[in-house]
Amino acid sequence: MFTVSSTNSNNDGYDFEFPVARGPYWKVLRPGYNYFTVLRISTSPAIQYVLLMDTGSSVTFIQCFPCDLCYNQIAPIFDPKQSLTYKVKYCADFEYKRSICTGGCNERGECAYSSHYGDGSYSRGVIAEEISRFGRKDDIVMNLTFGCAHNSNGSFNGSDGILGLGRGKLSFPSQIERKFGFKKFSYCLMDRSETEPSIYSTLRFGPDVLDPQNDVVYTPMIQNPKSPSHYFINLTGISVAGKLIPVHTSLPNGMLVDSGSILTWFPTIIYEDVRDSFHDAALRLGWNPLDMVSAPEVALHFDGDDKPVVKLRTQNVVVNLPGMNVYCLAFLPSKSEGLGVLGNQQQQGIRVVYDNLQSAIGFDPLSC
Repeated sequence: MFTVSSTNSNNDGYDFEFPVARGPYWKVLRPGYNYFTVLRISTSPAIQYVLLMDTGSSVTFIQCFPCDLCYNQIAPIFDPKQSLTYKVKYCADFEYKRSICTGGCNERGECAYSSHYGDGSYSRGVIAEEISRFGRKDDIVMNLTFGCAHNSNGSFNGSDGILGLGRGKLSFPSQIERKFGFKKFSYCLMDRSETEPSIYSTLRFGPDVLDPQNDVVYTPMIQNPKSPSHYFINLTGISVAGKLIPVHTSLPNGMLVDSGSILTWFPTIIYEDVRDSFHDAALRLGWNPLDMVSAPEVALHFDGDDKPVVKLRTQNVVVNLPGMNVYCLAFLPSKSEGLGVLGNQQQQGIRVVYDNLQSAIGFDPLSC
């Protein structure tokens, strides 16, 4: 099994990285279309957990005994009684307990959490602390604050839990920043068309998380008062085969960047315009749903001084239905009006940079 993370010895600007791959690489029980990394938790013994990467949530959780409701996973379920370094956290430990102890305080004063996800699944338990080690020699140590889940409804692709990469106070990047001072992280999501199971990419933390040769474009993060722990950016337009579709007024609170969502969601009025424009352009190209080679060009336009544009490749725009030689548009109408989500289908093959120093998100097709 691959090491949990690797320190960088080439002075490329990032200090450590974690392997990132799709489900088949980690042999998760339900691979699906998400991406996963690994984290080694505890010392007695240290257990490697395969976690779903999710910038749309902030609590890192693993399942813990005793289980009121647990799903089948890869690694052994964590048993706090077997650990010499496990500590439960109490509501009194947190200054902002209302935003952290989302499940309230139980009868013992323990900080409970309750995380709900867009697909209807949830995770509930207590906030706890345990040793986590990074590096090829496990020589980087951090006290990880995480959710010890006793009640989890959903499959989470059969992984061992979630690595919360959001903007909340308990997110993994926030803890890395407090411990090491790093305000940047980035990841590359490998193409789903890549059939070689041994291929993986990386999740990087450090002062500079790009390759030396890069072509990154940045757009400012914006604050969404309704969702302060999420990453939002302003999508100003979508071009389909050269036709620009303005979208800013339909997304007053910005576009959520979410590595844990598969497809991209647009408000219905935008989705229908993109769908119809793509359909018309595809017909002009002689395109059919059995051939994705000649799909129309699609690009995303974002807010920023340089008017950044991210050109999507065919793999980002259409998806191959499992078991069928049919390709479909990889966008959907949003379930909530005014909500937009940039999913991982559109992030494939692009290194996505989260720069909390400059409060910006970058997209680089060359560092992936």
